[in-house]
Amino acid sequence: NFSYDLKNIDIKELADNFLTIQKLAPIAKHATGKISTSFNMKTDLTSNLDPIYNSLNGSGDLFTNMVSISGYEPLIKIASALKIDKLSSQTVKDLKAFFKFNDGKISVTPFDVKLGGIVTNISGSTSFEQAIDYALKMNIPKEQIPASMIKVVEDQIKKANSLVPNIKLDVLPTMIPVNLKVLGTVTSPKVTTDFKESLLKATGNLKGSLVNSGKELVN
Repeated sequence: NFSYDLKNIDIKELADNFLTIQKLAPIAKHATGKISTSFNMKTDLTSNLDPIYNSLNGSGDLFTNMVSISGYEPLIKIASALKIDKLSSQTVKDLKAFFKFNDGKISVTPFDVKLGGIVTNISGSTSFEQAIDYALKMNIPKEQIPASMIKVVEDQIKKANSLVPNIKLDVLPTMIPVNLKVLGTVTSPKVTTDFKESLLKATGNLKGSLVNSGKELVN
């Protein structure tokens, strides 16, 4: 049995000194800042007193006023999928998250955070083998929709109906809801998004033949 309750500790120092944190939250190696966190667990041990991760059960929470994240591959792939470069590195403020772990993985209670000023709801899990399965629901302000994504959608509409489209931002709703799935592993994530499909729907150009082609996979 093991537990801690830490206040205002450097997140990198926590990750460097607790192997369990490196396994449970690999994002910590790419983060800088201070967090407060509580944690309790029960686990079997090897003869060397290392945790047997598949036997580990417990829960915890973390709070931070501000933490910066850089070089984290899932974020880099999300930025690429949405064509919003600024998402690849983040400074997150006022983060509160709760988690539990069993059956060899850590699951987070769905929580809201702002990524690049975009309100994002995050849920999912990371296994102790570093496999990830996360769902993100983002409300992207129309003024943040990249021109390159607008062009992709316009080209897709043109291909479908032989018309020359002209998507005007002023006729789009204020927010475009976008769903993402992040699968694979921490070092080799795969991101799918319905961003193009959501834009097509918002412009009234969503057709059955475009549903599948409106999804994007980033390896």
